Amino acid sequence: MHAPLTIQNWMHHAHEGSTKVAHFTSHLFHEKNFWAIVAIVALIAGLFALIAYFGSDVAMNHYRVPLPFSPYY
Repeated sequence: MHAPLTIQNWMHHAHEGSTKVAHFTSHLFHEKNFWAIVAIVALIAGLFALIAYFGSDVAMNHYRVPLPFSPYY
């Protein structure tokens, strides 16, 4: 096959596949179940982030007042 025909063929398949994905995605965005799953995953990720943040010493470093001439600054 010649290169232009090959590229044209692959672009046709890529466009056809991307329109199918866009159509399926638009249906997902209108489903309440999809947004419920997204919300649950976001809450779980936020919970783990809070546990990791407050379980480390990084959280405590934000509560001290930085003094410019302090030896611990």
